[in-house]
Amino acid sequence: MRIKICGITRSQDAKLAISLGATELGFIFAPSPRKMTSEQARNIRSELPLAAKVIGVFVNEKMSVILEVAQNVSLQGIQLHGLETPADIAFLKQERPDLIIMKSIGVDGDRFSLDATKYDACDSLVFDSAGSHLKSQERTSIESEINYSRKFYLAGGLNPKNILNQINKYKPYGIDLSSGVESAPGIKDEGLLEELFLNLKEAKCILT
Repeated sequence: MRIKICGITRSQDAKLAISLGATELGFIFAPSPRKMTSEQARNIRSELPLAAKVIGVFVNEKMSVILEVAQNVSLQGIQLHGLETPADIAFLKQERPDLIIMKSIGVDGDRFSLDATKYDACDSLVFDSAGSHLKSQERTSIESEINYSRKFYLAGGLNPKNILNQINKYKPYGIDLSSGVESAPGIKDEGLLEELFLNLKEAKCILT
């Protein structure tokens, strides 16, 4: 299972997440308490193993800016979290076929922000409940959207306590956590990260 820890702002958090078993780290380049500049991201990236996969998160950004940041920070992937179109995906794939492209689809009850079936060119989708206020039982609509063979990550309101229930329910390709493993916005909590990966290992979601 892929495990993405998003909203990284400190090198110590990035290193800890990688050491525990994170397969991807998310660097946010959009309005957010966790937003980083290219220089800050580049500095953290320089302290990580070359094999570490760093995903840049963007929201309704110009494609030229995304490509520039990807080059400057040495990103391995891009996560688009706004109203980006299938044409935007095609453009990025043409310009940088080496990059992993992820597209977030907002989920709110039985409403979806975009038609997931139109984003087949992406490497994976991220079904994001867009807020921890959504109860797990309100996510049943996801089940109707994943009947086609598309790799997807589950995101939104996930934490060490509820993660196994959500994995068992939706059988995602990956999970994406941010606030659920934080003590403050952008500050990852060592205890919560360790609890998360311990729970995942005990459930054999990741290999030890």
